Amino acid sequence: MNITICLWEPEDAPYFVVAINNKEVLDYLRNSTPYPYSMKDAGDQRGLLIHREAGAAMDRNMDSKQATTPRKALSAQYKDREVVGGVYLIRNTQTNKVLLESAADIGAMKNRFEFSQNTGSCVYMKLQKDWAELGAGGFTLEILEELRKNDLQTDKAFKADVDLLKEMWLEKLSGEDFY
Repeated sequence: MNITICLWEPEDAPYFVVAINNKEVLDYLRNSTPYPYSMKDAGDQRGLLIHREAGAAMDRNMDSKQATTPRKALSAQYKDREVVGGVYLIRNTQTNKVLLESAADIGAMKNRFEFSQNTGSCVYMKLQKDWAELGAGGFTLEILEELRKNDLQTDKAFKADVDLLKEMWLEKLSGEDFY
């Protein structure tokens, strides 16, 4: 199993809420974590504290060479990574219905889908009823097209390009049965 650790972004909050409310995940969190965990919890000071504590725990466990690496350098390295967005669909293997989506970070989206399959939790509201009936194995992920972010492109402009790409795929897949 491949595991990728990445920074949580504000747009990840809905997935964070679903993950924390999963019993298998909740058992490994602090007793002070509220249950059920909500979007409000993800955005309040306690939610920020969880992220800070996780970062501090990582700092305490680093060896002396790693501990001298400034956080700003790590943050800059993260921001300088190649950003690849794209369009994907999640297919119900029983009914052949599809959910067409786009993401500004296709790698993070793949990780979310794999996490959902591994934990049995569905992070896509439109799929929850079928996911509960069929289980995680009843769905597949198909990457339709990837798009690389230009160095001069703003995040907003890149997201607009990815959304336009999704619209183009919506026309191409007009014969599909959508959620």
